[in-house]
Amino acid sequence: MQNTKIDDDHSGNNDYIKKEDICNKLSIFENNQKMSCRLSKSLGVAPMLDVTTQHFLQLCRIISPNFLLYTEMIHCNAIIHHANDLSQLLGPPFPDTVIQLGGSDPEAMSQAAVILARNGWRDININIGCPSSKVQHNNFGAILMKSPDLVARIVTAMAEVNQHDDISPITISVKCRVGVDDIDSYEQLYHFISTVSKTNFVNHFIIHARKCWLKGLSPAQNRTIPKLDYERVYRLANDFPNLLFTINGGIDNIDKVVEQLEKVDGVMIGRKDFYGIPPKPDLEIINEYIDYLSAHLASLTASKLSTLSLSILLKPIFMIFSGSKGKCFRRHLQLNIIKYRKSNSFESNFDNDNINNYTLKLVDDIRSFVKQSISDAELEHENKKNQSQ
Repeated sequence: MQNTKIDDDHSGNNDYIKKEDICNKLSIFENNQKMSCRLSKSLGVAPMLDVTTQHFLQLCRIISPNFLLYTEMIHCNAIIHHANDLSQLLGPPFPDTVIQLGGSDPEAMSQAAVILARNGWRDININIGCPSSKVQHNNFGAILMKSPDLVARIVTAMAEVNQHDDISPITISVKCRVGVDDIDSYEQLYHFISTVSKTNFVNHFIIHARKCWLKGLSPAQNRTIPKLDYERVYRLANDFPNLLFTINGGIDNIDKVVEQLEKVDGVMIGRKDFYGIPPKPDLEIINEYIDYLSAHLASLTASKLSTLSLSILLKPIFMIFSGSKGKCFRRHLQLNIIKYRKSNSFESNFDNDNINNYTLKLVDDIRSFVKQSISDAELEHENKKNQSQ
């Protein structure tokens, strides 16, 4: 098999120069802040359901090693159910990755924490910020801001994992909002932080600087409609100097990151903002990601390969290119995935040698149609530009 890299005939070098300038600015700032930074990594990528999968997180590591990464929210019952095959659910543990856990039953959350710790995961974040109706119905997520005593019991139960001599200790953090429904005064937020932190098992809070409405607004609307209240987060940082605070919400460029890091310990950005600052050329990122896919595919059994979704595997690179070119690339890549699936079938009775040959061919084919998608997107983008002139 050829296993050739995608060349830079269709690269976005001009875009790269702009991104490199941004990253140099951030790098200079981070170097100046190293002595005073209380978090090992002051920048985080926000968890998002069906987005921050193990494949997306690997792309993040390729783009930059300087971010703290969060998995999509996993319910504690899912961890318990997959206790014997956790790697299939989460992938292997990485020191830069935090498991975001959802749930409201202290015993089940504790059991999930033990399972995660035994499988090598060291950092767990409790979701107290998701406002979706399904999450509310199951009494976890943002609705738990109304029950600080229950959150404290959950934290205490989870921290019992650190009493096991045969398990490495875990750290627990909490991600919440500045308010929920009519529980939105600073005094109520202060009480929530105080109650949870008095357990002495949580000293890091990630605060989405918007309140949320559990009825009347969708999760997407709750990320944009309620007004941002950064001052409330700054006030928490001032009132709880022994705690660590990471701010989240509306921080969509490096200048805003730099400004926030002067006032709080960390900044959490969204996946779209993360794509905008890769410190290496786009095609280099894509090639490294396909190298990762090659190793991942080689580890799968025939039964796993037979249910493989190319759309899920390639979804992380859909947003690599921005603007009009990005829209063209995403459309062409999706069309090429569909065409490939229609013309290629998988036989589940391969022996090991045939599986190896199949995965090698699949990786070469992926490189080929990704390269074709880039070429087609470049051509369409240029044609549109010429037509508009």
